[in-house]
Amino acid sequence: MQFGIAVPTYGRHARRESILEAALKAEALGYDSIWVPDHIVTGEPFLSRMGPHWFEPFVTLAYIAGRTRTIKLGLAVLVVPYRHPVFAAKLISTLDRLSDGRLIVGVGSGGEVATEFEVLGLPHSERGAVTDDYIQAFKAMWSEGFAGYQGKHCRIPRLGVEPRPLQQPHPPLWVGGNSRVAIRRAAQHCDGWHPLRLTPAQLADGVAELRSMERRFDRAAPVTVSLQSEYMTITDEPLGEDRLPLNGSPDQIADDLRRYQAAGLDSIALRFATARDTAELVAWMERFAAEIRPAVDA
Repeated sequence: MQFGIAVPTYGRHARRESILEAALKAEALGYDSIWVPDHIVTGEPFLSRMGPHWFEPFVTLAYIAGRTRTIKLGLAVLVVPYRHPVFAAKLISTLDRLSDGRLIVGVGSGGEVATEFEVLGLPHSERGAVTDDYIQAFKAMWSEGFAGYQGKHCRIPRLGVEPRPLQQPHPPLWVGGNSRVAIRRAAQHCDGWHPLRLTPAQLADGVAELRSMERRFDRAAPVTVSLQSEYMTITDEPLGEDRLPLNGSPDQIADDLRRYQAAGLDSIALRFATARDTAELVAWMERFAAEIRPAVDA
């Protein structure tokens, strides 16, 4: 199983120093990836729960790319309708080139956050169809000999869109979202499924649906299954039966991860967002790497 870390790009300790410290520590500890979210503006329910302070993801990942060497750079998830597809495709291909092919692009339609769409002047009701269209436009623009793209929501003439991404045919596209529509999008158009906060049993049900969809779309290769974790807390003593998955003692968390692995999980983005400060975040990263990951990998 692959293990990533969500770095603190929002909330009370979202600062340049905290982002950099977490990113460098993740690489030094052998984590496989770093993850950041995408909010251009912050509407409810995120505003009251997480605050207005969110770093822009492409700038943040470019900054991290310049200070790291090997760790993968994940965007979880790019809200596809927020940006014109030509602009987004250029951002993605440039970042993939400048990071030496380390980018993983989570993609999603934006869920139920209608306020953000309204502020940006975008039709919230059409977000799913726009997302499907833009993803296909991305792949067309990244293909060799791009000859234009004609879709329902965007029409792009034959033009120069290089550089193409370093990863070919393109960086991995992992679909965020827990719904059947998200699973269909992953099987039909993308390379991975990257849902949020599912239990092992819920993940197993989703993977069964995903494999059925793969057969429907006659995929040659299986879709990668990843997960954005619950907000995690590592404790010295075990927690009770009402605990959330991936919260509790190292033994409890390792047992959870083995259940996720049995359900079909290939990769997980760990979110230590309950840490009181950067020091505690780093301490939990160190403890996970020393005590929990070896128990899962054994």
